Amino acid sequence: MSSNDHRNPPDKRKWLKRAAFVLLGLFLLVAIPVSVLKLIGRSALRAQLQRLRDAGEPLTFDDYLARLPELPEGVTAAKILADLGDELSTVKEQVGDQDRLPILGKADSPKWSEPWPVEVFENVKLFLDREEPLLARLDHLGDVPPGRLELDLVSNPMNAFLPNMKCYRIATKIEALAAVRDAAESDIDSAMLRCRAIFSIGASLRDTPTLISALSLIAVEAMGLDATERVLSYGVPRTESLRGLQDVLEQHDFHNTLLVGLTGERLFQIAMFEYMANGGWSTTPVLSTNPPALPTDSIWLLGGFRDLNLAMSLELLSDLIDASDSPRNTIVAAHAYESRVQGLHPVKYCFCTLFLPAYSRACELSGRHIAQVHCARAALAAERFRLDKDNWPTQLAELVPNYIKEIPIDPFDGQPVRYKRDTDRITIYSIGENASDDGGDLVRPGQCAGPPDVGFRLLNPEVRGFTTIDAASEDNDQVP
Repeated sequence: MSSNDHRNPPDKRKWLKRAAFVLLGLFLLVAIPVSVLKLIGRSALRAQLQRLRDAGEPLTFDDYLARLPELPEGVTAAKILADLGDELSTVKEQVGDQDRLPILGKADSPKWSEPWPVEVFENVKLFLDREEPLLARLDHLGDVPPGRLELDLVSNPMNAFLPNMKCYRIATKIEALAAVRDAAESDIDSAMLRCRAIFSIGASLRDTPTLISALSLIAVEAMGLDATERVLSYGVPRTESLRGLQDVLEQHDFHNTLLVGLTGERLFQIAMFEYMANGGWSTTPVLSTNPPALPTDSIWLLGGFRDLNLAMSLELLSDLIDASDSPRNTIVAAHAYESRVQGLHPVKYCFCTLFLPAYSRACELSGRHIAQVHCARAALAAERFRLDKDNWPTQLAELVPNYIKEIPIDPFDGQPVRYKRDTDRITIYSIGENASDDGGDLVRPGQCAGPPDVGFRLLNPEVRGFTTIDAASEDNDQVP
């Protein structure tokens, strides 16, 4: 036997030992940082979940829905819209993108107090006459409780709770067209009832915990406010109609709608990360009724990143919600939130940067909407004052307490809304996002830009009226 044959086994064992040490070193090089990251992430996540529990906040969609008051039995606006969903979709498909119909179609809508082209208004009347059976069913929206849009909870959050708002928008546009027609035919009180129906459509979205629902509600009620402003430029309603719509606007906490949407965003983050923890193959509804336990790791290497990112997502959203005690503070908090998101480490918080959207624009839209609602409330009170006194108030303080409990607050600066009286109108306005008093300028400076101020206008009664214009002759004709 040669000397080499005696040396080979020890050399082989020595090589195997070295290889084992190298592999062990590589394993520890990966395992120690990953384990430390898991401990840090787990601790951060425990702290954020405990923060929510201590505050009594829901941790699951099931928990949130269980806290809502029970829906009234019988017919609600939400049920009417659900039943009419297919019919409303068919109507929209028939209208399509035709340029003969405004609001619902692609035809331009005349600006506030401007005359309507004869052909466009005739198309509106023909459309509404054809859809009279549908319109008769929509007429009940303002007479029943709003109800609530129901959510379908499914296993994959990415495929869930993005409710279809199509029927809500279509119904709103049809009611807005009908309100214009009724006002043009001097039935101002019927038109005001249709405006109330639009707000009932929006009210059915108030408790739906998704941001898209909150934004859809804002869009629906913005159309309701626009329709109300148009209707009041065409004629004078009875005091009872004004009081009824003012009551609707005063009964709801419009700021809470945004908070519900942001709460839903937080619940979505928990559901999304739990789905990841289950390997993306969970067969249970989005978050069971039990509060989420710290998730088990189906992907060991990503477990720490996941926990750390979920903890940061909850911290950012909770700070935003906690700071949103007023519309003005919400806008400030949303910009601070976005600055923090942009400052996150792109690797350490990769899931946050992927799943957390920007909220500042949504908060600004909510602030504009609240401002317009506040101005509309004061305007309706001023119209009631004028009907009683045969003159506009010299200042909004004269409306308190007989016509309104207190002067509404401008959400953009915390001051009472402004009041401007011109020769032919009054304007009640908010300073808007630019935080500058532009004298009640509610005209958009450009196609994509919003008006400098936000508000509500009322014409003097002697200059109100619905007018049409022949596009060919440019002659104005007063509609009887």
